[in-house]
Amino acid sequence: MKKQSEETIAWKRLKGQGRRDPVVFAEKILGLELHDGQKLYLRNSIHKKHYLLCPSNQWGKTVAVAILHIWANYYKFKLPGWQIPTHRGMQK
Repeated sequence: MKKQSEETIAWKRLKGQGRRDPVVFAEKILGLELHDGQKLYLRNSIHKKHYLLCPSNQWGKTVAVAILHIWANYYKFKLPGWQIPTHRGMQK
Protein backbone atom coordinates (compact mmCIF):
# COMPACT_ATOMS: atom_id res chain seq x y z
CA MET A 1 0.00 0.00 0.00
CA LYS A 2 1.30 3.43 -0.98
CA LYS A 3 2.10 5.75 1.94
CA GLN A 4 0.35 9.12 1.83
CA SER A 5 2.41 12.26 2.07
CA GLU A 6 1.97 14.68 4.96
CA GLU A 7 0.52 17.18 2.50
CA THR A 8 -2.15 14.69 1.37
CA ILE A 9 -3.04 13.85 4.96
CA ALA A 10 -3.30 17.56 5.85
CA TRP A 11 -5.51 18.20 2.79
CA LYS A 12 -7.86 15.36 3.76
CA ARG A 13 -8.07 16.69 7.30
CA LEU A 14 -8.84 20.18 6.00
CA LYS A 15 -11.55 18.83 3.67
CA GLY A 16 -13.14 17.05 6.66
CA GLN A 17 -13.14 20.25 8.70
CA GLY A 18 -14.61 22.14 5.74
CA ARG A 19 -17.40 19.59 5.45
CA ARG A 20 -18.51 20.32 9.01
CA ASP A 21 -18.01 24.09 8.89
CA PRO A 22 -18.72 26.31 5.86
CA VAL A 23 -16.54 29.06 7.37
CA VAL A 24 -13.49 26.78 7.34
CA PHE A 25 -14.39 25.82 3.76
CA ALA A 26 -14.65 29.47 2.67
CA GLU A 27 -11.52 30.71 4.44
CA LYS A 28 -9.14 27.76 4.10
CA ILE A 29 -10.24 26.06 0.88
CA LEU A 30 -11.67 28.96 -1.13
CA GLY A 31 -9.23 31.49 0.35
CA LEU A 32 -11.88 34.10 1.17
CA GLU A 33 -11.81 36.58 4.02
CA LEU A 34 -15.13 36.79 5.87
CA HIS A 35 -16.34 39.28 8.45
CA ASP A 36 -17.94 38.16 11.73
CA GLY A 37 -21.51 38.65 10.47
CA GLN A 38 -20.92 36.40 7.46
CA LYS A 39 -19.36 33.75 9.68
CA LEU A 40 -22.37 33.83 12.01
CA TYR A 41 -24.79 33.60 9.07
CA LEU A 42 -22.95 30.68 7.45
CA ARG A 43 -22.69 28.67 10.64
CA ASN A 44 -26.30 29.24 11.70
CA SER A 45 -28.02 28.90 8.33
CA ILE A 46 -26.91 25.32 7.71
CA HIS A 47 -28.87 24.09 10.74
CA LYS A 48 -32.13 25.94 10.11
CA LYS A 49 -34.89 25.41 7.58
CA HIS A 50 -35.43 29.18 7.35
CA TYR A 51 -32.90 31.84 8.24
CA LEU A 52 -33.66 35.50 7.62
CA LEU A 53 -30.80 37.68 6.42
CA CYS A 54 -31.59 41.38 6.11
CA PRO A 55 -28.36 43.45 6.29
CA SER A 56 -27.54 46.71 4.53
CA ASN A 57 -25.84 47.33 1.19
CA GLN A 58 -22.31 46.02 0.62
CA TRP A 59 -22.57 43.54 3.51
CA GLY A 60 -21.66 40.50 1.43
CA LYS A 61 -25.05 38.80 1.10
CA THR A 62 -24.40 37.48 -2.39
CA VAL A 63 -20.97 36.18 -1.41
CA ALA A 64 -22.39 34.43 1.68
CA VAL A 65 -25.17 32.72 -0.27
CA ALA A 66 -22.74 31.77 -3.07
CA ILE A 67 -20.43 30.18 -0.47
CA LEU A 68 -23.34 28.08 0.81
CA HIS A 69 -24.15 26.89 -2.71
CA ILE A 70 -20.54 26.05 -3.53
CA TRP A 71 -20.08 24.34 -0.15
CA ALA A 72 -23.25 22.23 -0.52
CA ASN A 73 -22.35 21.21 -4.07
CA TYR A 74 -18.71 20.46 -3.26
CA TYR A 75 -19.73 18.04 -0.51
CA LYS A 76 -22.84 16.85 -2.40
CA PHE A 77 -25.54 17.37 0.19
CA LYS A 78 -28.70 19.41 0.54
CA LEU A 79 -29.28 22.02 3.19
CA PRO A 80 -32.51 22.08 5.24
CA GLY A 81 -35.29 23.77 3.29
CA TRP A 82 -33.55 23.54 -0.09
CA GLN A 83 -35.67 21.92 -2.75
CA ILE A 84 -35.02 20.60 -6.20
CA PRO A 85 -36.71 22.97 -8.66
CA THR A 86 -39.46 21.54 -10.82
CA HIS A 87 -40.44 22.88 -14.20
CA ARG A 88 -43.61 22.46 -16.18
CA GLY A 89 -43.32 19.65 -18.64
CA MET A 90 -40.63 17.77 -16.71
CA GLN A 91 -41.39 14.24 -15.66
CA LYS A 92 -41.33 13.56 -11.94
